[in-house]
Amino acid sequence: RNNVPVYRNRNGFTLSREKQPMGPSTPEESYGWIIGNMSERRPLYGVRSDDLSAPILGWQSFTAPEPLPMLRYYTHVSAARVFKEKGNRAFQRRAWDEAEDWYSKSLACKLDPDDYAEALAMVL
Repeated sequence: RNNVPVYRNRNGFTLSREKQPMGPSTPEESYGWIIGNMSERRPLYGVRSDDLSAPILGWQSFTAPEPLPMLRYYTHVSAARVFKEKGNRAFQRRAWDEAEDWYSKSLACKLDPDDYAEALAMVL
């Protein structure tokens, strides 16, 4: 959508890049990023930006209370580690299905095992 993916979380909220009118008397358009509920057509937060990457600063509240959202970007390596740690915590709680989901997300990051090998055990 508008040359970038639409991101959705499990709570039904989306992060999307949308066209924004410049004003009632001009046909020109700019773009902005919106966090909201698409099924209800309710924007919660937004920021005007022509950038193809979602901005990490400058967000304002439309219909939601503060605090304003904080966006973070992860490399494949850091995302894989975060998912793995969440899987480990779920495993320790014996939440097997949740752990499997997190481990699957970690593996989906498709890291090269030769570059990011971790020692699991040593057999003598």
